[in-house]
Amino acid sequence: MSSTSTNSEPSSSTSRPSFNQTVTSSTQNFGAPGSGNRVLKIVTSSSVNSGLSPFGQNAASTIRDHHEREKKEILELNNRLAEYVEKVRFLEAQNEKLAADLKLLQGS
Repeated sequence: MSSTSTNSEPSSSTSRPSFNQTVTSSTQNFGAPGSGNRVLKIVTSSSVNSGLSPFGQNAASTIRDHHEREKKEILELNNRLAEYVEKVRFLEAQNEKLAADLKLLQGS
């Protein structure tokens, strides 16, 4: 009976620049040395549906969250500004009324 020898080359993993597919392959030799070894090459492929690597997804999520916070902050600041403008207009109208009352009192 022949003995079986397994010779494994290290697996390699490569990614395309777009981070949408990872290919892993490994090669193994089966059979006794010198007896017409069979070579088995296994290639597996996995795709990420979003087209982004996990790091890209995290970055996109971080940017989206930051954008949402900025949007809320701008809306809050806009509301505060509108309140200040309204208050200034009210005080200007009150000032005009007081100035008119003062003028009326001084003219009597």
